[in-house]
Amino acid sequence: MSRGRNGGAGGAKGARRATGAAPAVGGRGVFFSRGCWRGEEEDNMFQKACRTMGAAMAPIILMYRDDKGRVGYSLGAGLILSEEGWVLTAAHIVNDIREVYQLGRVHTPQEEEPLTITHFSTLVGSVNLPFERAITRDSVDIGVIKIQDFVPEKDREYPRLRSASVEAGEFLCRIGFPFVEDTQSLQIDWNEKQGFIAPNLLPTPAFVNEALVSRILALDSTDDEWIETSSPGLRGQSGGPLADVNGLVCGIQVNTAHYPLGFRNAGRNQVLNVGRAVEVGTVRRFLDSNGIRYYSD
Repeated sequence: MSRGRNGGAGGAKGARRATGAAPAVGGRGVFFSRGCWRGEEEDNMFQKACRTMGAAMAPIILMYRDDKGRVGYSLGAGLILSEEGWVLTAAHIVNDIREVYQLGRVHTPQEEEPLTITHFSTLVGSVNLPFERAITRDSVDIGVIKIQDFVPEKDREYPRLRSASVEAGEFLCRIGFPFVEDTQSLQIDWNEKQGFIAPNLLPTPAFVNEALVSRILALDSTDDEWIETSSPGLRGQSGGPLADVNGLVCGIQVNTAHYPLGFRNAGRNQVLNVGRAVEVGTVRRFLDSNGIRYYSD
């Protein structure tokens, strides 16, 4: 999950398309570089995944003002699963939102102690997020939030979760919202009349990188699994999907591990940055156990 501060220091199987819609991001949907939108031309590699995920995912943006007048934000990604308004993301994103809403505080990497929050706002794309319910499985880092009074738009596709397990050697892509500070000239302010002001925040450009599946990690004695990939997950991609060439969700990005390489005379801090995602089978069991509807292949 990307952070910044300004102003001071079961599943509905067999359905490919659903009637209804997730909120648009800035009214236009998530967008990528032009290479992901080739109209009727033949797709190359992950262009179908870009189009499918672009219609289904949204940035999750938590903006806050602390008791010293400082304004900050955190940014992750999520998938709106169906017309019911459930948003699938990483548990740590859900917990950050829950902490602000319920306890009035937020932890940041810059501060040892949590900040006391006086004002806050959460967006899923362009939709403000009052939420009815939040569920997490912290041991895996997967979670969902249900948007209160969610109104689906017409003729919008929702993501489809793959039924087949992920295997080592597969080539996937990872999608989320890193580098927003660099590409959007992002500046979030706050005043008494308007609240939070972030003119360059939406629409938020998505970023895709390749993810070769290096191995599957079994967690403890359960059936829960993480995917490890040869490329890192980036700040702002937490909660976003790993997708295959068919645009099916294969996992949800949650963290990046840093493995020392151990080469002699190679200098310090020689590490391999490995992205980790919750494997789709684990995601499906989590959703099924909580009675949350989703679409599948």
